[in-house]
Amino acid sequence: MTLKDMHYISLIAEEKSITKAAARLFVAQPALSQCVQKVERELGIPVFIRTASGVTLTASGQRFLEFVHRTLHEEQQMKKEIEDIRHAQRGVVKLTTGSASSCSSARRP
Repeated sequence: MTLKDMHYISLIAEEKSITKAAARLFVAQPALSQCVQKVERELGIPVFIRTASGVTLTASGQRFLEFVHRTLHEEQQMKKEIEDIRHAQRGVVKLTTGSASSCSSARRP
């Protein structure tokens, strides 16, 4: 299971519809259905109850969605921290320290 799969599951749960989620993601509905089936096979549980009017989370699916939200939040935090590190590296200034006499002798009046 990938982070992309988790994002898809989260959006399907939000939309309460695989079709609506597929449209929002610009993904074919059958591909999204296959993603759900793959995740459910990997977990060994049904995540959604499918009805004519859409989908609802099972009790297990709700617990899984909580995990998905935590995981996606952690992913965003990691990306932010990496971006912060990148920005910090661009602005790094290296200073060396020396004795006061060497500093004063290096200055010109």
